[in-house]
This record gives sequence, structure tokens and C-alpha cells, in this order.
Amino acid sequence: MELATYFRKDLTNEVKEDILSSFGVVPGAISLESMSPFFDYYQRETLASTILTPPPIKTHEDVASIFKLMKTSFNIPKATMLSTHSERSPAALDLSVRAMLMTACRTPGSFGGDVFNPSWKLEETLEQFIRRVYPRWPAPTDDTRHTPLSVSKLAADCLARDTRVTIRYTERLTDHLELRVGADWKTVYLFKYPCYLRMCLETLQKDKVELNHTTEESLALGCLPPELLIETLATYSLIFSGVDGGSQAMLDTAAKLDPAFSEPFSTYSFQHETPRDARNPENIGDLYEKFPRWGERLEVLFKEIENPTPMTRIEKWSEKRKSPRWTTWWVAVGLFVAILFGVAATAIGALQVWISWCSWMDDPTVSGCSAKPVASPAPSRLLAP
Repeated sequence: MELATYFRKDLTNEVKEDILSSFGVVPGAISLESMSPFFDYYQRETLASTILTPPPIKTHEDVASIFKLMKTSFNIPKATMLSTHSERSPAALDLSVRAMLMTACRTPGSFGGDVFNPSWKLEETLEQFIRRVYPRWPAPTDDTRHTPLSVSKLAADCLARDTRVTIRYTERLTDHLELRVGADWKTVYLFKYPCYLRMCLETLQKDKVELNHTTEESLALGCLPPELLIETLATYSLIFSGVDGGSQAMLDTAAKLDPAFSEPFSTYSFQHETPRDARNPENIGDLYEKFPRWGERLEVLFKEIENPTPMTRIEKWSEKRKSPRWTTWWVAVGLFVAILFGVAATAIGALQVWISWCSWMDDPTVSGCSAKPVASPAPSRLLAP
């Protein structure tokens, strides 16, 4: 059987349970139906790998074996992993990152993500790679940290109505909340599979109910850090928080892609130490504190909302005339016109004063004052005899 035909076949329940067991899920603990979007993604990834020469995998058992290798060797450089396990290729390790961690990882000759296409370097460990592609962004230290922020503007319906931003769903968590702007389009990417986030959080919570795993401890279980997973779910609460029904309609559309979109996003959350922790961000500084992983992309999105990139001809024409050069030009024109009218008004006023003075003097001998015309006497009417 050709590899493409093998990986194109529908996954059996046994294969699905084997895949979930790589994340520590015992059979029956999670509904296979609820994870259907993830299984579809897994099948597309494994099928796409068959175009490479030589193919990195030949069976689903190969994939499970590579998943196990990644979980036990997350702190070993990629080059060392390849030299120790010579039967595995770089493409196989890259595939495991995409399939197990749903993270973009570019294999030469193929794409790793929709937008962000990082490569796992040979000298990097898996832990170092994950830290690099999911960095914690520090909050601004200048006055911009105090910029007021209204999270209601980040709602999906506001994005579509006020800034013409369309939502596109991505299969790579690394592309989540990335805003792309073209000549006549604007798109923000949202991660497509909350079912995967919830499945990993359930696995991690069974290991530690506090969900305080480090990156190393999470990778050992085949998952991304819980802080990243919970923070991602929290961003859905921002995007689908509209109160006028528009965002709810978009959420219903998303639920057709993954039914997990219809479940509460706040099921998993960080502990609140003060009442302020339960509030929405009120400024840019709060945004970075509450969303250290996604704060930078949320800020870019907020800036687009506050100052939308022009799309139509009228908007572009208006935008060009916002430039300082254009403003300076019109200020100069305005000053010139004001001076011109001022000089004209002064001249007319002086003329009026001179005419009034001449009328008051009533002396034709005064220089500049012309003699008044003398009215001719009316003809006398002859009386009839």
C-alpha cells in the first residue's frame, strides 16, 4: 500500500486512542468525538509528510514512537537526538513538533505555519525552541504603559465593523492573534482548536492540580506550558466578548469548526490574589501583565483599532492628507489667504474713512477730494394764460 493511501484512510478508534495516550489520556477519559478536529489535523499533517523524500514516517506507530522520543529528550539538542537515533530524520522531529505541540516548525522544502515559520535549529533543545517561539513579552517601560485600553474594542464584531479586520482560523498556535495587513485586506489569525488546549490542560491538571508546571515538566507530558494554554483560552474571551450579538454569531460559526468553542473559556484560569486580578486590562501595562505571551500581538491589534489602516480610496486619500507635510502646506495657504483678506479689508476701510472725511469737509479744494456735482435747476413750469 502506498504511504499516501495509508495515511489517507480514516483513523480507527484504536489509532485515535493510541494518539491520545501519547498525552497521558487513558481510554474513555475523553470523548473521541470531541477530539475529531484534532484528529483531522493530525491526519492532514501525516499525509502531507509523505511528499518528502525519504518520507519521515511510514506508520502511525512511527509517529507514536517519535512522540515518545520527544517527551524523553526535550532537554537534548536536536543534533544529539539525531545522532543518537539515526533512524530518525530532521523532518520526523519537525513533524512531531507540528503534530504533538501544534506549533509551526519548518522543514526544508515545506511550510511550517500560515504566517510564522520558525525552524528548529540543530543546536537547540526542544525546550529552547518552545521558549523562543512563545516568548514572554515585557511590558513597556515608557509612558505608553499607561495608555487607556477598552477591551470591548477587541471584540470580533467591533474588529469587523470598525476596522474591516476579518478572522481567519489557523492550525498553528504560533500564528494565534497575528495581524496581517495587505493593500486591501486585513486579517487576524485565531487558533482553530480549543479542544486541543482543553485536552492538554486536563492532562496537566491530573499531574498537578495547581497547573504550575514548568516548560520542561509540560514537555515531558507531551504538552505546552499550562500558562500558555490558559492564556490562549483567555484571549478567546476577549475576541468573543461582544454584547450586541455580532460576536456571538461569529462564535457560533467557530463552533462549527471545533465544538469546544461553545464551552466556557474560563473553566481554567489562574488564581486571583487581589480583586484587581479578576478585572479586564485597563491599560497597556495591564494587558502585558495579564497576557505576557500574547500581549505584544494584542497591543498591535489594539493600535490598528485606534488608528485603522485605510482600505478604500476615500480612506487612503484622507490618510495622505493627515501627513505633517500636507498639514504644513494647508497652514501656509491659510495664512496667505488670511493675510490677503486682511490687507484688502484694511484698504477698503481706509478708503471708507477718506470718503467720509471728504464728505465731512465738503471742500473741493482739498487734494484728493473731487468737487461735488452741482444739480441743475429744475425747469420752470409755464403757467397757462
